[in-house]
Amino acid sequence: AMKVWLRLVLGLVLCGASSHGFVPYFSRGAAFGRRASCICSGSYFAGSSSLKELFDLALVQQRAGNLDEALEAYSQFVEAAKQCDAPPGSFAEVLVNKGQLHARRGERGLAREHFQEALQHRSLSTALVNLAVLELAEGRLRDGGAHMSLSSVQEASRLCREALAADEQDDMSLVMAKKLLDDCDKVLGGDRGR
Repeated sequence: AMKVWLRLVLGLVLCGASSHGFVPYFSRGAAFGRRASCICSGSYFAGSSSLKELFDLALVQQRAGNLDEALEAYSQFVEAAKQCDAPPGSFAEVLVNKGQLHARRGERGLAREHFQEALQHRSLSTALVNLAVLELAEGRLRDGGAHMSLSSVQEASRLCREALAADEQDDMSLVMAKKLLDDCDKVLGGDRGR
C-alpha cells in the first residue's frame, strides 16, 4: 500500500496529473484574489491590468493548464505588488502557486525556491506539504528510482509535522500532510515523535 500511495503522489509531482495543481490543489486562490485588489487598489501594471485582473488571469490560466501563461501572469502580479510596496506576506500564496507550476514543468529547483520564499514570509501548510512531496520525488530520483532515500523520507516527515503545526492551514493540505506523515512513519518504522 505504501508503494502505491508513493507512486500516486510521485506521479502527481512528476507528471502534474492533477487538474488542480502540484499536490492536488492550489493555494487558496479565490480568497486571495479578493485581497489582491486591496493591496494596491488604483495601481495599474502592464498597460491597464490591475493586480486583481493579473491574479484572476493567472488563476484562470493555471486552472486551464496553460503553465507558461500562468507563470507569466503570476510573475507580473508579484512585480506589480512589489512596485506597490505590498508586504511579501500578502502574496506568499502566489509564490506557492508559482512553485506548483514550476514543479509541474519539472523545474524542481525553481519550485523549491518559490515554496521556501513563501515560507520566509508566512507559515503556510500548502508550501510545507508541497516541499514534502518534492522531497520524496527528489529522494526517489537520487536513488535511481528503485527505492526511496531514507533521508528524504525523514525530511518529508519533518515538513509534514511542520505543516500540521503551521500558522495558516487549509483542509486539503492537512489531509495530505497526515497521510504523508503516516506513510513516512511506516517507512521509518513506526510512530516516532508524534
